[in-house]
Amino acid sequence: MLKPLRVWWVLAVVVAGMTLTMTACSDNNDGGDGETPTVEATDEGPSATRTPYPAGQIVSPEQVLEQDPGVTNHEELEWGWMFELSGPPQVQGFGVPTGDGVKLAVQEINEAGGFQVGDTIYTIKLIERDTKSEVANTIAVTNELVNDFGVKVIFGPATLGEPEATVITQRAQVLHFCPCQEREQGALSSVEKAQGESRWAFQTLLPFSLLIEQGAQNFGVEYPQFSSMALICQNSVTGRNICEQTRDAYAAEGVEIIGDIQYFPVGTVDYKPYLTNLIQGDPDYLFNYDNPENTATIVRQALELGVGRLQLVTLPANLVRALVGRELTVPVSAGAAPRQEVEPTSQKAADYFERYKAYLGKNLPPAAFVSLFTYDYVYMVAAAMQQAGTVDDTTAIAEALEQLHYDGVAEDDLFFNSGHFSVHGTEPCTVETDPVKGDPEVTISCAHNPPPDAAYY
Repeated sequence: MLKPLRVWWVLAVVVAGMTLTMTACSDNNDGGDGETPTVEATDEGPSATRTPYPAGQIVSPEQVLEQDPGVTNHEELEWGWMFELSGPPQVQGFGVPTGDGVKLAVQEINEAGGFQVGDTIYTIKLIERDTKSEVANTIAVTNELVNDFGVKVIFGPATLGEPEATVITQRAQVLHFCPCQEREQGALSSVEKAQGESRWAFQTLLPFSLLIEQGAQNFGVEYPQFSSMALICQNSVTGRNICEQTRDAYAAEGVEIIGDIQYFPVGTVDYKPYLTNLIQGDPDYLFNYDNPENTATIVRQALELGVGRLQLVTLPANLVRALVGRELTVPVSAGAAPRQEVEPTSQKAADYFERYKAYLGKNLPPAAFVSLFTYDYVYMVAAAMQQAGTVDDTTAIAEALEQLHYDGVAEDDLFFNSGHFSVHGTEPCTVETDPVKGDPEVTISCAHNPPPDAAYY
């Protein structure tokens, strides 16, 4: 058997979506010309009729759905839902299941009779819109949801158009949830922004900067024989951002960076000219970033040229099969969610995917686990409304979300940190392959690490 290798998973379809987001985004950040309503912030505390949870308690979905049998008031809340249901396949592949996560959670809550806040039980009506994977259409849809429908909560988009949409939602003090990584560079680029002008914006995906730092921390201990690194990345805003963060994180751990980052154009299929530039430096390991479907090609061409003894890549575990028999590591993790579809940490997680399949009435889509970047958060919003004692005061609800801990499907202790990023546990994994067999089996075993402390800034 090959030496077991430590692996940190990352969600490849998210990275692909990030690429399309960064390369397709408009430079217009004014959120369109439409007037946006302003919800006055309030200094008042939560209503006395709220449904509070004891301090420090991790709230369960069962608690969210508990109702006082004497309550007879019923109302319907309209929430915004905007995801990429059409457009490039790579974007749809992320947009559709993340949208499904919201719809499945809403269906469950409504079928349970709704959730109680104070003396009223609420069901949810989603105002659904297809952003068509276009920034201009995302802006138009956001303005419609905010101005015409007056929603207090919006989920989406998965990737494209988030910066422009967020400008609109934050001016209107609308609670806005999405897994979009761009918030790390924009709306949530600092705690001050998250606690100020972006008070109502929350990212449901761990930021890449945290993930790559985690991957780099113990690398020298695990691979003491390797000390130098080269990088080859897609020439896009996302590619440059990811490679520069990776370079800096590993350099901070004492790794020697060989040469300049080799950037190749989007759509490249022959990477050898760029890899050849790295041969003379003879790096111990090579980090590459491109759309996930191209990762195996880069690794194979690098191995043919002898560039890198250890390949550092960003792809999910099922793609490891394309590279069996090779020394391989994935240095980052998308948190607990990716693991749940492959190796659930609980029966609750296993049951979730059965419910998701039944909801669809067909087989699950590829990377079905991305639905967990929205599903749990519908319940968290309901729980925060219960804690705040209001469905209308979005500032009070945001404050409740900053304190809330939730026992979800993706993680048994989900919470938002001080920068409004959702914090999941991480999944260090060991991959063992047997190159002797013609079609080697791949054994992937993972150890669940609980979430880190809330403040990691």
